[in-house]
Amino acid sequence: MPINRIKSMKFIYHLSTAILFLIVLTIPWVKFQLFYKLTITECLFVLFILLTLIQYAQGNRSFTKREFPPVILLASISLFCLAFFLSGIDAPYQTQFLLESAAVVYVILFGIAVSIFLAQNEKYLLMSLQVVKLSVVTVSIFGIIGLLYAAVSGIYTDLIFSRSHRLISTFRLPNQLAGFFVLFMPLLWENVTSKKTIGSISIHAALFLSAVIGLIATGSRAGVASLFIIAFLFSIHYFKQYRVQVVTAAVVLLAGLLFITVTLVPKDSILVRGFTFLQSIGSGSSIIGEFHSNNWALALKLFQDNPVNGYGFGNVFKDYQYEIHNTYLSVLAELGLIGFIPFAILVISILYYAFKNVSIAKYKENNEWLAISRGLLYGLIGFLAFANFNMMLRTRYFWVAIGLIFTVSSLLRLKQRESLN
Repeated sequence: MPINRIKSMKFIYHLSTAILFLIVLTIPWVKFQLFYKLTITECLFVLFILLTLIQYAQGNRSFTKREFPPVILLASISLFCLAFFLSGIDAPYQTQFLLESAAVVYVILFGIAVSIFLAQNEKYLLMSLQVVKLSVVTVSIFGIIGLLYAAVSGIYTDLIFSRSHRLISTFRLPNQLAGFFVLFMPLLWENVTSKKTIGSISIHAALFLSAVIGLIATGSRAGVASLFIIAFLFSIHYFKQYRVQVVTAAVVLLAGLLFITVTLVPKDSILVRGFTFLQSIGSGSSIIGEFHSNNWALALKLFQDNPVNGYGFGNVFKDYQYEIHNTYLSVLAELGLIGFIPFAILVISILYYAFKNVSIAKYKENNEWLAISRGLLYGLIGFLAFANFNMMLRTRYFWVAIGLIFTVSSLLRLKQRESLN
Protein backbone atom coordinates (compact mmCIF):
# COMPACT_ATOMS: atom_id res chain seq x y z
CA MET A 1 0.00 0.00 0.00
CA PRO A 2 1.43 3.45 -0.92
CA ILE A 3 2.91 5.39 1.99
CA ASN A 4 0.84 8.49 1.13
CA ARG A 5 -2.36 6.50 1.35
CA ILE A 6 -1.35 5.04 4.72
CA LYS A 7 -0.64 8.54 6.02
CA SER A 8 -3.96 9.76 4.63
CA MET A 9 -5.82 6.90 6.34
CA LYS A 10 -4.10 7.61 9.66
CA PHE A 11 -4.87 11.32 9.35
CA ILE A 12 -8.57 10.65 8.70
CA TYR A 13 -8.72 8.21 11.63
CA HIS A 14 -7.08 10.62 14.10
CA LEU A 15 -9.16 13.52 12.78
CA SER A 16 -12.42 11.59 13.22
CA THR A 17 -11.34 10.58 16.75
CA ALA A 18 -10.58 14.20 17.67
CA ILE A 19 -13.92 15.31 16.23
CA LEU A 20 -15.77 12.65 18.24
CA PHE A 21 -14.22 13.96 21.46
CA LEU A 22 -15.11 17.52 20.43
CA ILE A 23 -18.70 16.37 19.93
CA VAL A 24 -18.83 15.04 23.50
CA LEU A 25 -17.21 18.24 24.78
CA THR A 26 -19.65 20.57 22.97
CA ILE A 27 -22.87 18.68 23.82
CA PRO A 28 -23.85 21.13 26.61
CA TRP A 29 -23.30 24.21 24.45
CA VAL A 30 -26.69 24.19 22.77
CA LYS A 31 -26.67 27.97 22.37
CA PHE A 32 -23.41 27.99 20.40
CA GLN A 33 -25.13 28.25 17.02
CA LEU A 34 -23.28 28.56 13.74
CA PHE A 35 -26.46 28.96 11.74
CA TYR A 36 -30.11 29.31 12.65
CA LYS A 37 -31.08 26.36 14.88
CA LEU A 38 -27.89 24.54 13.89
CA THR A 39 -25.39 24.08 16.71
CA ILE A 40 -21.70 23.39 16.44
CA THR A 41 -22.35 19.85 17.73
CA GLU A 42 -24.55 19.06 14.72
CA CYS A 43 -21.92 20.37 12.34
CA LEU A 44 -19.22 18.27 14.00
CA PHE A 45 -21.51 15.21 14.05
CA VAL A 46 -22.21 15.45 10.31
CA LEU A 47 -18.47 15.81 9.61
CA PHE A 48 -17.72 12.81 11.83
CA ILE A 49 -20.32 10.64 10.04
CA LEU A 50 -18.85 11.58 6.64
CA LEU A 51 -15.31 10.71 7.78
CA THR A 52 -16.57 7.42 9.24
CA LEU A 53 -18.30 6.51 5.98
CA ILE A 54 -15.08 7.22 4.09
CA GLN A 55 -13.15 4.92 6.42
CA TYR A 56 -15.84 2.23 6.19
CA ALA A 57 -15.83 2.39 2.36
CA GLN A 58 -12.04 1.99 2.36
CA GLY A 59 -12.25 -0.97 4.72
CA ASN A 60 -10.43 0.88 7.50
CA ARG A 61 -13.28 0.85 10.00
CA SER A 62 -15.63 -1.97 10.90
CA PHE A 63 -18.11 -2.64 13.68
CA THR A 64 -18.47 -5.79 15.76
CA LYS A 65 -21.57 -7.08 17.49
CA ARG A 66 -20.22 -6.26 20.96
CA GLU A 67 -20.14 -2.55 20.09
CA PHE A 68 -23.90 -2.42 19.67
CA PRO A 69 -26.24 -2.02 22.66
CA PRO A 70 -28.08 -5.12 23.96
CA VAL A 71 -31.23 -6.27 22.17
CA ILE A 72 -33.53 -5.13 24.98
CA LEU A 73 -32.15 -1.60 24.71
CA LEU A 74 -32.45 -1.47 20.93
CA ALA A 75 -35.98 -2.93 21.06
CA SER A 76 -37.24 -0.54 23.76
CA ILE A 77 -35.64 2.48 22.08
CA SER A 78 -37.06 1.49 18.67
CA LEU A 79 -40.57 1.09 20.10
CA PHE A 80 -40.21 4.34 22.04
CA CYS A 81 -39.16 6.24 18.91
CA LEU A 82 -42.03 4.69 16.97
CA ALA A 83 -44.45 5.78 19.71
CA PHE A 84 -43.57 9.43 19.08
CA PHE A 85 -45.04 9.27 15.59
CA LEU A 86 -47.95 6.97 16.42
CA SER A 87 -48.97 9.23 19.30
CA GLY A 88 -49.70 12.11 16.98
CA ILE A 89 -52.23 10.43 14.72
CA ASP A 90 -55.08 12.43 16.27
CA ALA A 91 -52.95 15.29 17.62
CA PRO A 92 -54.57 18.75 17.37
CA TYR A 93 -51.39 20.36 15.99
CA GLN A 94 -49.73 18.06 13.46
CA THR A 95 -46.85 20.38 12.56
CA GLN A 96 -45.90 20.96 16.19
CA PHE A 97 -46.12 17.25 16.87
CA LEU A 98 -43.97 16.25 13.88
CA LEU A 99 -41.25 18.82 14.62
CA GLU A 100 -41.08 17.99 18.33
CA SER A 101 -41.12 14.22 17.70
CA ALA A 102 -38.46 14.36 14.99
CA ALA A 103 -36.20 16.48 17.23
CA VAL A 104 -36.38 14.06 20.19
CA VAL A 105 -35.95 10.98 18.00
CA TYR A 106 -32.84 12.62 16.51
CA VAL A 107 -31.46 13.32 20.00
CA ILE A 108 -32.06 9.68 21.01
CA LEU A 109 -30.36 8.29 17.90
CA PHE A 110 -27.51 10.77 18.37
CA GLY A 111 -26.80 9.40 21.85
CA ILE A 112 -26.90 5.77 20.68
CA ALA A 113 -24.67 6.51 17.67
CA VAL A 114 -22.06 8.22 19.84
CA SER A 115 -22.08 5.26 22.25
CA ILE A 116 -21.51 2.76 19.41
CA PHE A 117 -18.43 4.65 18.27
CA LEU A 118 -17.13 4.96 21.84
CA ALA A 119 -17.45 1.19 22.32
CA GLN A 120 -14.81 0.44 19.71
CA ASN A 121 -12.10 0.04 22.33
CA GLU A 122 -11.39 0.61 26.00
CA LYS A 123 -8.97 3.48 25.46
CA TYR A 124 -11.57 5.28 23.33
CA LEU A 125 -14.16 5.08 26.09
CA LEU A 126 -11.79 6.09 28.90
CA MET A 127 -10.68 9.15 26.93
CA SER A 128 -14.29 10.11 26.22
CA LEU A 129 -15.14 9.91 29.93
CA GLN A 130 -12.28 12.29 30.62
CA VAL A 131 -13.79 14.60 28.01
CA VAL A 132 -17.17 14.36 29.77
CA LYS A 133 -15.52 15.45 33.03
CA LEU A 134 -13.74 18.26 31.19
CA SER A 135 -17.10 19.35 29.78
CA VAL A 136 -18.62 19.53 33.28
CA VAL A 137 -15.65 21.52 34.55
CA THR A 138 -15.74 23.90 31.57
CA VAL A 139 -19.43 24.62 32.06
CA SER A 140 -19.03 25.07 35.83
CA ILE A 141 -16.12 27.48 35.34
CA PHE A 142 -18.37 29.59 33.13
CA GLY A 143 -20.82 29.45 36.02
CA ILE A 144 -18.13 30.76 38.38
CA ILE A 145 -17.48 33.59 35.93
CA GLY A 146 -21.18 34.36 36.17
CA LEU A 147 -21.02 34.40 39.97
CA LEU A 148 -18.04 36.74 39.95
CA TYR A 149 -19.82 38.98 37.46
CA ALA A 150 -22.86 39.06 39.71
CA ALA A 151 -20.75 39.83 42.79
CA VAL A 152 -19.02 42.75 41.05
CA SER A 153 -22.09 44.16 39.31
CA GLY A 154 -24.57 43.47 42.10
CA ILE A 155 -26.96 41.78 39.65
CA TYR A 156 -27.81 38.40 41.17
CA THR A 157 -30.95 37.39 39.32
CA ASP A 158 -29.36 36.63 35.94
CA LEU A 159 -26.28 34.59 36.83
CA ILE A 160 -26.48 31.47 34.69
CA PHE A 161 -30.22 31.44 35.09
CA SER A 162 -32.02 32.36 31.89
CA ARG A 163 -30.11 34.95 29.87
CA SER A 164 -28.71 32.36 27.48
CA HIS A 165 -27.24 34.89 25.07
CA ARG A 166 -24.77 36.02 27.72
CA LEU A 167 -21.35 34.53 28.26
CA ILE A 168 -22.32 32.93 31.55
CA SER A 169 -24.89 30.46 30.23
CA THR A 170 -24.69 27.35 28.10
CA PHE A 171 -28.15 25.86 28.28
CA ARG A 172 -31.49 27.23 27.11
CA LEU A 173 -33.11 26.57 30.47
CA PRO A 174 -31.64 26.46 34.00
CA ASN A 175 -33.15 23.06 34.78
CA GLN A 176 -31.40 21.54 31.76
CA LEU A 177 -28.11 22.85 33.11
CA ALA A 178 -28.92 21.52 36.60
CA GLY A 179 -29.73 18.09 35.16
CA PHE A 180 -26.38 18.05 33.37
CA PHE A 181 -24.55 18.69 36.66
CA VAL A 182 -26.62 16.08 38.52
CA LEU A 183 -25.90 13.40 35.92
CA PHE A 184 -22.13 13.79 35.69
CA MET A 185 -21.00 15.33 39.01
CA PRO A 186 -20.55 11.89 40.65
CA LEU A 187 -17.82 11.14 38.10
CA LEU A 188 -15.99 14.26 39.30
CA TRP A 189 -16.33 13.15 42.91
CA GLU A 190 -14.92 9.72 42.04
CA ASN A 191 -11.96 11.59 40.56
CA VAL A 192 -11.38 13.32 43.89
CA THR A 193 -11.44 10.11 45.95
CA SER A 194 -9.20 8.21 43.52
CA LYS A 195 -6.28 10.65 43.84
CA LYS A 196 -3.40 9.94 46.21
CA THR A 197 -1.44 13.17 46.71
CA ILE A 198 -2.70 16.21 48.62
CA GLY A 199 -2.06 18.51 45.65
CA SER A 200 -3.99 16.33 43.19
CA ILE A 201 -6.86 15.86 45.64
CA SER A 202 -7.03 19.64 46.24
CA ILE A 203 -7.16 20.46 42.51
CA HIS A 204 -9.88 17.91 41.73
CA ALA A 205 -11.82 18.88 44.87
CA ALA A 206 -11.80 22.51 43.69
CA LEU A 207 -13.11 21.44 40.28
CA PHE A 208 -15.83 19.37 41.92
CA LEU A 209 -16.74 22.28 44.20
CA SER A 210 -17.06 24.55 41.15
CA ALA A 211 -19.61 22.13 39.70
CA VAL A 212 -21.55 22.10 42.98
CA ILE A 213 -21.62 25.91 43.00
CA GLY A 214 -22.70 25.87 39.36
CA LEU A 215 -25.60 23.56 40.22
CA ILE A 216 -26.71 25.76 43.12
CA ALA A 217 -26.44 28.85 40.90
CA THR A 218 -29.02 27.45 38.49
CA GLY A 219 -31.61 27.96 41.22
CA SER A 220 -33.01 24.48 40.55
CA ARG A 221 -34.65 23.11 43.69
CA ALA A 222 -34.93 19.65 42.14
CA GLY A 223 -31.25 19.87 41.21
CA VAL A 224 -30.14 20.66 44.77
CA ALA A 225 -32.47 17.96 46.12
CA SER A 226 -30.89 15.46 43.70
CA LEU A 227 -27.45 16.54 44.91
CA PHE A 228 -28.48 15.55 48.45
CA ILE A 229 -29.76 12.19 47.15
CA ILE A 230 -26.40 11.53 45.47
CA ALA A 231 -24.57 12.58 48.65
CA PHE A 232 -26.74 10.12 50.61
CA LEU A 233 -25.86 7.27 48.20
CA PHE A 234 -22.15 8.00 48.55
CA SER A 235 -22.54 8.21 52.34
CA ILE A 236 -23.99 4.68 52.46
CA HIS A 237 -21.10 3.45 50.32
CA TYR A 238 -18.46 5.07 52.55
CA PHE A 239 -20.10 3.93 55.80
CA LYS A 240 -19.91 0.36 54.51
CA GLN A 241 -16.20 0.91 53.98
CA TYR A 242 -15.83 2.55 57.42
CA ARG A 243 -14.59 5.74 55.73
CA VAL A 244 -16.38 8.00 58.21
CA GLN A 245 -13.92 10.84 57.62
CA VAL A 246 -15.04 11.15 53.98
CA VAL A 247 -18.70 11.32 55.02
CA THR A 248 -17.85 13.92 57.67
CA ALA A 249 -15.97 16.03 55.13
CA ALA A 250 -18.91 15.88 52.69
CA VAL A 251 -21.41 16.86 55.42
CA VAL A 252 -19.22 19.80 56.46
CA LEU A 253 -18.91 20.87 52.80
CA LEU A 254 -22.66 20.79 52.15
CA ALA A 255 -23.45 22.43 55.49
CA GLY A 256 -20.90 25.15 54.78
CA LEU A 257 -22.36 25.84 51.34
CA LEU A 258 -25.85 25.97 52.82
CA PHE A 259 -24.74 28.38 55.57
CA ILE A 260 -22.90 30.68 53.15
CA THR A 261 -25.79 30.66 50.69
CA VAL A 262 -28.52 31.33 53.24
CA THR A 263 -26.71 33.87 55.42
CA LEU A 264 -24.37 35.82 53.15
CA VAL A 265 -26.23 35.90 49.83
CA PRO A 266 -29.20 38.29 49.35
CA LYS A 267 -32.51 36.57 50.08
CA ASP A 268 -33.90 37.34 46.63
CA SER A 269 -30.87 35.76 44.93
CA ILE A 270 -31.35 32.78 42.68
CA LEU A 271 -28.64 31.05 44.77
CA VAL A 272 -31.02 30.80 47.72
CA ARG A 273 -33.85 29.41 45.59
CA GLY A 274 -32.20 26.01 45.19
CA PHE A 275 -32.28 25.35 48.94
CA THR A 276 -35.95 26.23 49.46
CA PHE A 277 -36.92 22.55 49.31
CA LEU A 278 -35.16 22.19 52.69
CA GLN A 279 -37.47 24.81 54.15
CA SER A 280 -40.46 22.73 53.02
CA ILE A 281 -39.02 19.61 54.66
CA GLY A 282 -38.15 21.50 57.83
CA SER A 283 -41.64 23.00 58.14
CA GLY A 284 -43.33 19.69 57.38
CA SER A 285 -45.06 21.05 54.30
CA SER A 286 -45.15 19.37 50.91
CA ILE A 287 -42.17 19.88 48.61
CA ILE A 288 -44.63 19.73 45.70
CA GLY A 289 -45.96 23.22 45.05
CA GLU A 290 -49.32 24.26 43.69
CA PHE A 291 -47.99 24.61 40.16
CA HIS A 292 -46.65 21.05 40.06
CA SER A 293 -49.84 19.68 41.64
CA ASN A 294 -52.02 21.30 38.98
CA ASN A 295 -49.53 20.44 36.25
CA TRP A 296 -49.47 16.76 37.16
CA ALA A 297 -53.25 16.63 37.54
CA LEU A 298 -53.53 17.94 33.97
CA ALA A 299 -51.17 15.19 32.78
CA LEU A 300 -53.30 12.49 34.40
CA LYS A 301 -56.48 13.97 32.93
CA LEU A 302 -54.97 14.03 29.43
CA PHE A 303 -53.89 10.42 29.86
CA GLN A 304 -57.40 9.39 30.95
CA ASP A 305 -58.81 11.08 27.85
CA ASN A 306 -56.17 9.54 25.53
CA PRO A 307 -54.86 6.38 27.24
CA VAL A 308 -53.52 4.51 24.20
CA ASN A 309 -51.65 6.99 21.99
CA GLY A 310 -51.67 10.10 24.19
CA TYR A 311 -52.30 13.75 23.41
CA GLY A 312 -49.50 14.07 20.87
CA PHE A 313 -45.94 15.07 21.71
CA GLY A 314 -45.50 18.84 22.00
CA ASN A 315 -49.23 19.53 21.90
CA VAL A 316 -49.61 20.20 25.63
CA PHE A 317 -47.38 23.27 25.38
CA LYS A 318 -49.31 24.46 22.33
CA ASP A 319 -52.65 24.32 24.15
CA TYR A 320 -51.65 25.20 27.72
CA GLN A 321 -48.50 27.37 27.22
CA TYR A 322 -46.36 25.11 29.41
CA GLU A 323 -45.22 21.51 29.29
CA ILE A 324 -45.67 18.77 31.86
CA HIS A 325 -42.97 19.22 34.51
CA ASN A 326 -42.43 15.52 35.06
CA THR A 327 -40.71 13.31 32.49
CA TYR A 328 -42.71 10.17 33.32
CA LEU A 329 -46.10 11.88 33.42
CA SER A 330 -45.21 13.76 30.25
CA VAL A 331 -44.56 10.48 28.44
CA LEU A 332 -47.81 9.07 29.82
CA ALA A 333 -49.89 12.11 28.83
CA GLU A 334 -48.36 12.88 25.42
CA LEU A 335 -47.39 9.39 24.18
CA GLY A 336 -49.91 7.23 26.03
CA LEU A 337 -49.29 3.59 26.91
CA ILE A 338 -47.62 2.88 23.56
CA GLY A 339 -44.83 5.23 24.62
CA PHE A 340 -44.84 4.77 28.39
CA ILE A 341 -44.40 0.97 28.37
CA PRO A 342 -41.20 0.91 26.22
CA PHE A 343 -39.88 3.94 28.14
CA ALA A 344 -40.44 2.14 31.46
CA ILE A 345 -38.66 -0.95 30.10
CA LEU A 346 -35.81 1.28 28.93
CA VAL A 347 -35.40 2.97 32.33
CA ILE A 348 -35.50 -0.38 34.18
CA SER A 349 -32.92 -1.80 31.72
CA ILE A 350 -30.63 1.19 32.24
CA LEU A 351 -30.76 0.77 36.02
CA TYR A 352 -30.18 -2.98 35.74
CA TYR A 353 -27.08 -2.59 33.59
CA ALA A 354 -25.79 0.31 35.70
CA PHE A 355 -26.02 -1.85 38.86
CA LYS A 356 -24.56 -4.80 36.95
CA ASN A 357 -21.57 -2.71 35.88
CA VAL A 358 -20.76 -1.93 39.52
CA SER A 359 -21.15 -5.59 40.46
CA ILE A 360 -18.83 -6.84 37.68
CA ALA A 361 -16.19 -4.17 38.37
CA LYS A 362 -16.29 -4.96 42.10
CA TYR A 363 -15.96 -8.70 41.41
CA LYS A 364 -12.99 -8.07 39.11
CA GLU A 365 -11.48 -5.75 41.74
CA ASN A 366 -10.89 -3.15 39.06
CA ASN A 367 -10.92 0.16 40.95
CA GLU A 368 -10.83 2.33 37.82
CA TRP A 369 -13.90 0.74 36.25
CA LEU A 370 -15.60 0.50 39.64
CA ALA A 371 -15.27 4.28 40.10
CA ILE A 372 -16.61 4.89 36.57
CA SER A 373 -19.51 2.47 37.00
CA ARG A 374 -20.46 3.82 40.42
CA GLY A 375 -20.23 7.43 39.22
CA LEU A 376 -22.55 6.72 36.28
CA LEU A 377 -24.96 4.73 38.49
CA TYR A 378 -25.30 7.40 41.19
CA GLY A 379 -25.57 10.11 38.55
CA LEU A 380 -28.33 8.16 36.82
CA ILE A 381 -30.28 7.64 40.06
CA GLY A 382 -29.99 11.33 40.90
CA PHE A 383 -31.07 12.29 37.39
CA LEU A 384 -34.09 9.94 37.40
CA ALA A 385 -35.16 11.55 40.68
CA PHE A 386 -34.57 14.99 39.14
CA ALA A 387 -36.78 14.01 36.18
CA ASN A 388 -39.79 13.80 38.52
CA PHE A 389 -39.91 17.61 38.48
CA ASN A 390 -38.70 18.37 34.96
CA MET A 391 -39.24 17.29 31.37
CA MET A 392 -35.84 15.91 30.32
CA LEU A 393 -36.45 13.89 27.13
CA ARG A 394 -35.04 16.68 24.96
CA THR A 395 -31.71 16.81 26.79
CA ARG A 396 -29.06 15.27 24.57
CA TYR A 397 -26.68 14.42 27.41
CA PHE A 398 -29.26 12.08 29.01
CA TRP A 399 -29.20 9.83 25.97
CA VAL A 400 -25.42 10.06 25.74
CA ALA A 401 -25.25 8.93 29.40
CA ILE A 402 -27.50 5.97 28.57
CA GLY A 403 -25.13 5.08 25.76
CA LEU A 404 -22.12 5.37 28.08
CA ILE A 405 -23.69 3.01 30.62
CA PHE A 406 -24.35 0.34 28.03
CA THR A 407 -20.92 0.89 26.47
CA VAL A 408 -19.29 0.33 29.86
CA SER A 409 -21.47 -2.77 30.22
CA SER A 410 -20.35 -4.26 26.90
CA LEU A 411 -16.66 -3.65 27.66
CA LEU A 412 -16.90 -5.07 31.21
CA ARG A 413 -18.72 -8.18 29.97
CA LEU A 414 -16.02 -8.61 27.32
CA LYS A 415 -13.33 -8.39 30.03
CA GLN A 416 -15.27 -10.95 32.07
CA ARG A 417 -15.45 -13.42 29.15
CA GLU A 418 -11.76 -12.95 28.38
CA SER A 419 -10.80 -13.71 31.99
CA LEU A 420 -12.87 -16.91 31.93
CA ASN A 421 -11.14 -18.05 28.74
